[in-house]
Amino acid sequence: MLKIYIYIYIYKAKKLSLTEFRRICGNIQALHQSFQPSVYCKMDRSSLLMAVSNLLDPCINNNRRNECFMVAENYKTEQFQFADVDFLCDPSQPSVVVLFGLQCLDHYLKHQWGHIDLHTKSSLKQNIFKLSKEINNYRFSREETRAFSLMLSQIIVFLIKCEWPQQWPTMLPEFLSLGKIGIPQTKLVLNSLLRLYEDVVQFQSAPPLRRRDILTSLNDNLTDIFAFALDSIVDRLLLTSSNSFMDCDSLEVCRESLCTLEGFLESCRLSVLTSWIPSEIAVRFLNLSRTLPFLSLITNLVGVKGVQSDALSLIDILLCRRIQPGSEIPDSYGPTIADSFLKEPVGSSSPCNNLIKVLCSTLSENPEYSDERHNFLRLFGQVMVHIGCHMIVHWKEYSYECTLCNCLSNGVCECPNLPSHLFQAILRLTAYPIHVISACTSRFWITVLRSDDESLLNLSEMFADNLFDIWRNNSLKVGQPSGTGIQSEWNRRIFETDEYTSFFARYRNDLVKCLSAGASCWPQRFLPLCISWIEVLTQTSPSVQDYDPATKFLLPTSPVILEWEALDSLLEPCLSAVEQSLKTHHIDMDISSKVKNLIRRILQSSDIMDPLITSKHLACLSMLLQHIDSNNDSELLVPFLNKIFHSLNSCPIVDESYIGTLDFVNRPRQVKTMHLASATSFLRFTRAHPVRMMPYFDVIISEVNKLWAEKICGSMEKGILLEALVILGFRVPQPIDFQFNFLKSLLTNVYGPWCGQDPHDLTTPFSELLRACESGAPGLVAVLGLDQTSIQLSNFESSYVQTRINLNHNVRSLLAVCRRLAEPCNNQQLENISLPILEPVLSPVLRVLRAFNELWLPETLKLVHPTLLPVLQHTDETKLCLLNFQLHNILKSIDDANPSLHRLRTFLTECHENLMSIVGYLFISLGSKLYPLPTEQLRIALHDGCCAAFEHLPDLKLNNLLRSIVRPFIRQCPRQYFETAIIPLVPSIVEAAIERTGARWNDLILSDGRSCDTEEEIAAELVLDRSARLLSRTCLDILRLIYTFNGYDTSEQSISSKEDCGEFDDDNDDVDMSETFSANGQSDTGNSVGHLAKLLVNIHSMSSEPQYNPQCVSENPLLLRSLAKILSWPDTSICSKAAQWISTLVEM
Repeated sequence: MLKIYIYIYIYKAKKLSLTEFRRICGNIQALHQSFQPSVYCKMDRSSLLMAVSNLLDPCINNNRRNECFMVAENYKTEQFQFADVDFLCDPSQPSVVVLFGLQCLDHYLKHQWGHIDLHTKSSLKQNIFKLSKEINNYRFSREETRAFSLMLSQIIVFLIKCEWPQQWPTMLPEFLSLGKIGIPQTKLVLNSLLRLYEDVVQFQSAPPLRRRDILTSLNDNLTDIFAFALDSIVDRLLLTSSNSFMDCDSLEVCRESLCTLEGFLESCRLSVLTSWIPSEIAVRFLNLSRTLPFLSLITNLVGVKGVQSDALSLIDILLCRRIQPGSEIPDSYGPTIADSFLKEPVGSSSPCNNLIKVLCSTLSENPEYSDERHNFLRLFGQVMVHIGCHMIVHWKEYSYECTLCNCLSNGVCECPNLPSHLFQAILRLTAYPIHVISACTSRFWITVLRSDDESLLNLSEMFADNLFDIWRNNSLKVGQPSGTGIQSEWNRRIFETDEYTSFFARYRNDLVKCLSAGASCWPQRFLPLCISWIEVLTQTSPSVQDYDPATKFLLPTSPVILEWEALDSLLEPCLSAVEQSLKTHHIDMDISSKVKNLIRRILQSSDIMDPLITSKHLACLSMLLQHIDSNNDSELLVPFLNKIFHSLNSCPIVDESYIGTLDFVNRPRQVKTMHLASATSFLRFTRAHPVRMMPYFDVIISEVNKLWAEKICGSMEKGILLEALVILGFRVPQPIDFQFNFLKSLLTNVYGPWCGQDPHDLTTPFSELLRACESGAPGLVAVLGLDQTSIQLSNFESSYVQTRINLNHNVRSLLAVCRRLAEPCNNQQLENISLPILEPVLSPVLRVLRAFNELWLPETLKLVHPTLLPVLQHTDETKLCLLNFQLHNILKSIDDANPSLHRLRTFLTECHENLMSIVGYLFISLGSKLYPLPTEQLRIALHDGCCAAFEHLPDLKLNNLLRSIVRPFIRQCPRQYFETAIIPLVPSIVEAAIERTGARWNDLILSDGRSCDTEEEIAAELVLDRSARLLSRTCLDILRLIYTFNGYDTSEQSISSKEDCGEFDDDNDDVDMSETFSANGQSDTGNSVGHLAKLLVNIHSMSSEPQYNPQCVSENPLLLRSLAKILSWPDTSICSKAAQWISTLVEM
């Protein structure tokens, strides 16, 4: 600061020219620098040492510590000279002072290197090497020594990046020689080499020209570097073999060597490994292979405690790499490292046999959880499965023998039967009692069972029975993180509850694939095993602990129910695979008679049994009946149907005094599960074999009519039964007029209330609700009692609750009917049955949907009673539950204090979503009548009806609307109506959705700068992030559809998938821009532009002409501006896909 004042005074007082002023300032600066040493000399070294020592003293107060910090920083940045290193880094100094000295040296080099002459640089290098040689002279703790070595490594890497190899070509050999002095120097060299490689290859922290020079030099010296790392391991192992003990220093040397090799081998050439030749002593004492000793050495380390995971990680990297053509590895070892494992001469030095012995030894230990055991077994599983799959793919090339040996039983693996060793080792891994460890083996068995090599299948068939039992046991959903036992202990340490649920769903899906593939290969082995499994289950008696003390029913978590649940997921794929395999291979096996006997046994079970057991029996029967012919339907199918309707009409309870008050609301949870399973079993068999149900059609109709009038079953079960009836109605062997009249009369109770055709009463609560919705949300608020207190809505007999129940029942029933009427057998049925029945429903549905959308308008929220506002203003906990987010279990359970509010919120959420789904199905069924309408009428339906209060809808509601309504509206539009239906109406909706999504991303960016200290703040940020990503994917998915769409082909058979109506999995992590849907008119190639986009381009160009003035056409029909906004969203996947479309569209 004093210098600045001097400069200003001279300039103003003397009135010098600028050139003279600069000359004088230079002289003053030189004079200041000449005084700098004297200033430093005035600082007492003891004061500096005290300041540095006090920095980490816990007894010093913060003010004093800040003063010491300022002194140390000022010295480091302003006063430090290289000559001070000898004093600060003297071995007699405390560790904190030595480390401070190295920090000062690092700062000095990085800021002064360009001003240092070559001779001084060489002196610096030699002094740093001297410090490295004297590491043993410092009496530091292990942690302090590690910190000292890391600082030295950082400085050495900086020197190499600056001057090697141009100025110091011999530095690397000198450095490697330094590493042979002792263990600390070895670790220093290894760590420095790894850091150097990571800096120039991965982090690219050096300028491009320097990176090229360093990489070239490293590549030229790879042989020496690898030899140094491998020899370091050999030296430690030889010392261990003589002392039978590996100390911590030796373990660290091996670990550093493996980490260095792993870092290099992720990208460098693999041929360098074969150039390493160990000493004869190492080959003899360590039992190394003479052809590829590096594999033997690494696999030997797999058996050394403390470096097992590091060795396996290196092997895993090697297995994922391919050896480049022209490498030095002999041709006999093939193109991958896996070949080297499999073709290495079998014996005690065989790398694969070494791995198998260590694996089997580890699997036999007590499976107690530890992080080390988890990482070790997980990596081991990946390595063994990789080698095993490679062996299976190249089975014919290796010409293995197809017999089993007993080596593993005796604990040795020295015979030449490597396939037997691998099969038995992976079988043991599959049977390991921890799912997260055994899950990786599914890939191996699927590879085996999908092979067409007969010798391989003959060998694997020897494990068929064991595999079936293992897969069956592994398919049981046991070991929840909240449970007890060793499985739960592992899962609790690895997963959150929802993460485990997701993992187990994937794992069970893999098990289904394995069982299905096994049944295809060995149908004669698997069919008896399946039947035996079912027979055992039907004879199993639950224990007393399996029952719920309150209801006296079986608990869903009881072992017998978990067995039945596993059977439900595995039985149908297994039986289908058996049946198909028998037909394909022309095997004469009477599967029908075996299944019939099993069905009879289940049907003869007592009718008075637990509701959960009943539900499992019905599900099993619905699958078994599909695999017998229709000749025995009178004996088997009729009792099955009787059992279904008997279950639907029954409500078993413990206390007989409650019989008169039971209905679908207060029935026990187990009974509700039974009813739902009964209806689902009925629908499953009906969809699979509708023709076999036709002889009993009248009886089925009669039973369903009885159920419709009863209050035992809920609306969900009744809706499922309706779906089955619609499927049968389309297949009645009568003319289409008869089918229409039949379905119309059958469904009168479903669509009649919506159209004011209630045959019983014209003044029903539902009719009043429809009339109330004519005024929009205010009428809906009044009729549902949302303007009343929450206490008045807790009475089940109140008119508000009954209206809510009635509305929910009608919406669910209509959804079931619309879902099946949108899937007729042919287009003639669509035009002559589905369309006339559903056409009158569209208007009232849109009216109710509009009223639901308007619930979030500010003026509507003022009408809602303050005690009920939480129902519409969802808490963050509720949003997380609706999102099914994996971390919502960190939050408290919601609405425990007021269950009536929770029921009301659930009703509004489900009813609103179901209404959106209904509209999506109506677009499918009414397409031929809907799209020819004038644009203004379509605007009223889409904008004023479906998208009412668009800007006020919560994010999750908006996402459902876009996926359930807007996307089906686009996908069902024929090409000839693009200009009247899509172009005038859709772009404005998409633009508004993109604006909303961009606003959410802006909110999320702002929230990143704030700290989240409470669970509520964390929940708010999680909700914001998740909803923004959902909206982003939905918007981009709709844009992809617009740009690739060619129009719906009305000549095709209209069989719609679940995706057509908007029932999508919003948890997908990405939107596949290359996805194609040629069946519904989308482009066959992912990035090819469809007819709709081309039309939008033409309209965009025509809109600039004065004589062209189309009505209702968006100013941005091609949505290019909106697409450009997506590029600013902080979602890499979304941005990259948007950029692809922008480039394609701009070219147009």
